[in-house]
Amino acid sequence: MTKSDKTVPTSAELQEKIEGLDTALADAEADFSRGSSDIVAGVADAGKRVADANARIDRLKVERKILDRALAKGNQTPLLVRYRKKNWKPTGWQQ
Repeated sequence: MTKSDKTVPTSAELQEKIEGLDTALADAEADFSRGSSDIVAGVADAGKRVADANARIDRLKVERKILDRALAKGNQTPLLVRYRKKNWKPTGWQQ
């Protein structure tokens, strides 16, 4: 795959993915909370469920951080392009 074959996600697409991750994160945190109560109550396999939920929470937080950075960079790029176009001067140009 060449660089030109890649499609760059839009800010809206990134935001949609972030919202999906937020929903999944809330679900994983709820699973963790329920599992924690089950551990206290002595329910079998509750520890494994809590460990799985905790691993999902950690993974989802990393994925969200990556998408947040991509969104911030994507939002910055048009401003940078406009700034460079506005302030561009030919080489050797003197005031």
